[in-house]
Amino acid sequence: MVLLSHLKRRIGAAVLAFGALLGAPAIAVAGDAQAGERSFARQCTACHVIRDDSGSIIMGTGARTGPNLFGLASRPAATADGFAYGPSMQQLAGRAVGWDENAFVSFVTAPSAFLQQRLGDRRASSRMAYLVRNPADAADIWAYLSRFSN
Repeated sequence: MVLLSHLKRRIGAAVLAFGALLGAPAIAVAGDAQAGERSFARQCTACHVIRDDSGSIIMGTGARTGPNLFGLASRPAATADGFAYGPSMQQLAGRAVGWDENAFVSFVTAPSAFLQQRLGDRRASSRMAYLVRNPADAADIWAYLSRFSN
């Protein structure tokens, strides 16, 4: 039974990521924040940090390759203070696109494809080289990051 539940969640997350890339309506996929914390520590901290407004590091080592992800769920895309975003992300910021689970999962599983679809530009690209290969892991990471809002 546990295996079946796990399989259903992974298939649902894959459908969510693929559908979001195609502009399909959102499919609710509830991630597991505890699993997301482990996935974030394993997959994201080489480039990202979660640093609160007081400067305290919640997770990560202070890496600055990627933006601080504190408050990601409550801010528009590409608006972290002090981070130099690439041209395509700057265009996305100009459109005031906000992050939600669908957008986040789509972005971290296929950053350039996400930007190309959202911007309508097949040349759009992302500087984010690492991909979260499993959409269920991405949904879990979103659930974890959603805990940290401004």
